[in-house]
Amino acid sequence: MNPTERKRFLYINFVMGQINDHTDEIYEALADNDTDGVVDAIASLMSVCEDLQESIADEHTEDKAKA
Repeated sequence: MNPTERKRFLYINFVMGQINDHTDEIYEALADNDTDGVVDAIASLMSVCEDLQESIADEHTEDKAKA
């Protein structure tokens, strides 16, 4: 695996780790009937997803500019 691919997979694993952590928090808060915890965990998950979406959009725009 070349350094660029390695960096890409490190980023993927980091983001997926964050997503998994937040979905675990949602599960636990739901199981505990902790409404505030659910709301907070969902907001955190949405933030990670929004950041990922922006990152992908930026990458897509850069790829189109190179073409």
